[in-house]
Amino acid sequence: MTDPRVQRSAAWRQATAAWVVARVCVAISMVVSELVADHLGAPAAKRLHLDQGLMTWDATYYWSIAHRGYGGSPADSVRFFPLYPALGWLGGLPIGGHEALPLLIVSNVAALLALVVLFRLVAEELGDADLARRSVWCLALFPAAGIMAFAYSESLALLLTLLALWSARRGGWWFAAFAALCLGLTRPVGALVVILLVGEAWRQRDRLVAARSFRQLAAVSAALVAPLLGTLGYLLWIGGRFGDWTAPVDEQRKLRGAFRDPFTRLWDAVSDVLGSSRVDVFNLGFALILIAALVALVLSRRVPWGWWAFAAASLVIALSAQNVTSIGRYGLVAFPSAVGVAMLVRRREVERGWLSLSAAAMCGYLVLTFVGGQVP
Repeated sequence: MTDPRVQRSAAWRQATAAWVVARVCVAISMVVSELVADHLGAPAAKRLHLDQGLMTWDATYYWSIAHRGYGGSPADSVRFFPLYPALGWLGGLPIGGHEALPLLIVSNVAALLALVVLFRLVAEELGDADLARRSVWCLALFPAAGIMAFAYSESLALLLTLLALWSARRGGWWFAAFAALCLGLTRPVGALVVILLVGEAWRQRDRLVAARSFRQLAAVSAALVAPLLGTLGYLLWIGGRFGDWTAPVDEQRKLRGAFRDPFTRLWDAVSDVLGSSRVDVFNLGFALILIAALVALVLSRRVPWGWWAFAAASLVIALSAQNVTSIGRYGLVAFPSAVGVAMLVRRREVERGWLSLSAAAMCGYLVLTFVGGQVP
């Protein structure tokens, strides 16, 4: 598939189909949740998240920041970075301050665009349109991917990550710097995109040195420091606003717990699931999928080292805490993991089985999310 027009058409076709199917899964999950919520005991408590719909759990923080600002939101809101709620606030201005709608629009549109860019990136980088197609479906139907229909920042972070790398790969380092800066303002771990950009700069090193262009070298340098500047800029603003620039880190530490050796934490999850506790069953499943995907990426020898290093760093950070409920969402933004899963399901019958199982797991995960049994 070398014709750019054919590739663009295929990217939009596959991305749109996967995006729609994922949202059908979300809708099915909401219907099932409605049917079971009143039979779980303590109906009012069990229905809270279902009544909030796609604006539940962390989405309530994003809406609060967009609507009231950090000063009018709970103290722990500072752990949510500002770009996504700022877009909700801007979108809410023309419609009388109803920020929930623009927050949902940004999340869902960003999810669709991210799938399109993922297809184009994989097809161009690895020269394999079928792998690109499988990657799109594996990411869209990943059990935790239902969250990209919610008012969460993952979709925006994923899109910015892909745009930064795609632009850098094409020599558009200034736009890559802009996307990376925005990413640093979107999520606490947005700075990890530096790994992808360093890997891409290393691949282009001969051409960059041969060009001897100060402007080009300045653009590359800007892209490499931009995500760090975004994160640092937010922390310094928090310090000036509330008197403690470490507040976002402290609040995040309260939620995730103290640093844990990732190997020990993974073993604890295995022991708990095999024992009497089922709290980490989904988190363990996510971790095992991401580990298998990482192994596939490394062994393939087709994937640039920056890709699998980015996926590995994201996995280690997700596992380096007592509370690992975010591991599924970390896996979404670490898009090479979806490529790794796609490499493991290259046979058509295996792919169909995996996607069916993954979609079913997504529905189950979302039902638990809506009835308050699982933090997404």
